[in-house]
Amino acid sequence: MAIQHLQMVIPQALGHLRQLQQEKTAPQALPLLQACLQQGERTRLWQQEDLFHARVELWQQSLLYALPLELRQHGLAAAALSWRGEGGVRRRGSCLHVEPVHFQAGMDDVRCLMPSPLTGEQSAQLLQSLQPLLSLAGFELLHATEDAGGHWYLWCDRELQLTTFSLRSHSSAGLYDLMPQGADSGELRRLMTEVQMLLHDHPVNQQREARGLLPVNALWLWGNAPLGLVTRPCPTRVISNASYVRGLCEHLEVDCWPLPPDAQSLPGVDAEQVLLVLPPDPMTEIETRWLAPLHTALLSGEIRRLDLHLDHWMVSLQGGRWQQVRRWLNGRGHDVAELLS
Repeated sequence: MAIQHLQMVIPQALGHLRQLQQEKTAPQALPLLQACLQQGERTRLWQQEDLFHARVELWQQSLLYALPLELRQHGLAAAALSWRGEGGVRRRGSCLHVEPVHFQAGMDDVRCLMPSPLTGEQSAQLLQSLQPLLSLAGFELLHATEDAGGHWYLWCDRELQLTTFSLRSHSSAGLYDLMPQGADSGELRRLMTEVQMLLHDHPVNQQREARGLLPVNALWLWGNAPLGLVTRPCPTRVISNASYVRGLCEHLEVDCWPLPPDAQSLPGVDAEQVLLVLPPDPMTEIETRWLAPLHTALLSGEIRRLDLHLDHWMVSLQGGRWQQVRRWLNGRGHDVAELLS
């Protein structure tokens, strides 16, 4: 393996570390990750209050910063890309992610909670109930795979003028600010309200409440953006199993290599730039299976530069033992708390 520049997207890494810190086990946990965070050069990629970066999930936005600037806009069509990555047929029009959620009214605002997943049977029942309402409004509710319990997508034959936002973007904005915006947003907001009315007393929700589970009383729609023409080739070799990444690679006309179980099983890679997108596995496993062997390769100089993309931060480490000695001579490094705040 000889890589000039390896970029690695690690979803939820800082969230895991933050949780451990709250449990007061952080000093003993994830020592290699903490060492990288302390010794690496840090770059804040965006501010959490910036709504533009709330258009996709947190790890997806982190991934886009690993691409050349001219290619990042293509990744905003998260729904259409995930649809293609799951094997959905190419279609014209607008595509939206459909996320079952629970709206909970508070004293001054409305909170959105993520209920436990629907079973395949519950999904099928809700799909059957929702389809007539959505069809009348000019939409089609589909799932890309044969499994009705898989991801849902809302398609419209028209090109909707919409800006939508992900609830998993970890934006500091309130729920009202994350509602759909744009010329066609009124139509979509009305549809979301009508769906709430239909789901209010649905038998599936009655069954869930009887079992002590949160009812699915709303649908969150997001991930819409136009897919423009790609005018610049992607110079990066991409390795991932995520459907969104597969769809993005297909659109950028670049191969997406399957992700092996660990860094030791990486196929023979001899490339200038490599991008690894890991799944949201437990960080203890990621540290053992990925960070440890890659850090060894960094020390030996097999990797010249390693960038860790962690939420809205990038942490860069240079390869070769002299770089490690220089960091050691400079002291313990940065305080990890800044990254977790």
